[in-house]
Amino acid sequence: MGARGGTADELDRITRPRAGNKESGLASRFSNVSIIDFVGDVIKWLEYDVLSDTFAMYGVPTPAEAAIFGAIAALSAQVYRDSAVYFGLGSESDGEALRNRKQLSWIGQYVKTMLTASALFGVYESARLPMTELLIYIFSETSNVRQCVGSSDFYACIGAFEAFSLPSELMRKLLE
Repeated sequence: MGARGGTADELDRITRPRAGNKESGLASRFSNVSIIDFVGDVIKWLEYDVLSDTFAMYGVPTPAEAAIFGAIAALSAQVYRDSAVYFGLGSESDGEALRNRKQLSWIGQYVKTMLTASALFGVYESARLPMTELLIYIFSETSNVRQCVGSSDFYACIGAFEAFSLPSELMRKLLE
C-alpha cells in the first residue's frame, strides 16, 4: 500500500505517460516549437554573424550597426518562414492565416520582426563587450593577472595576458 492507500502498481499507472497523451513526456514540452521557426531563428543568427563579420567597420559591430544587421537578418528569416508556410511546410492553420493575411498585416508583420531583431541585436552588441570584460576580470582575479601587480607597466602586462592567455580566438576577437 502506498502513502495514500494505493498500491505501487496503481501509482505507476497514474504517473506513467500514456501513449497518445499530448501532455506526457518530453515531447509535450516542445510541442509548440515549430521547425520552421527554429530554422528561421538559425538563419537569422547565422546571417547576422556573416553580416557583422563582413561589414562591421571596426571588427565588432557597434550597437547601431548591429541593429541594422539584425533587421536585415530578420527580414530574410521572415521571408524564409513565409515561403516555407506558403509552399506547405507549415501547419494548415499557419497556411490559412498566411493566405488570408491582408497587405497592412504583411507590412506590420515584417516591420515588427525587423524592429524586434534590431532591438535584440543592438542590446546584444551593447552588452557583449562589457560583459566579456567583466567575466574576464572576475575569472582572472584568481589567475595570472595577480602576477602583473607590481609590474613597471601594469596595463601592458594585463593587455599581454588578455591577448595571449585567453582560451580562444573568439575571446580575442571580442576584445578587439
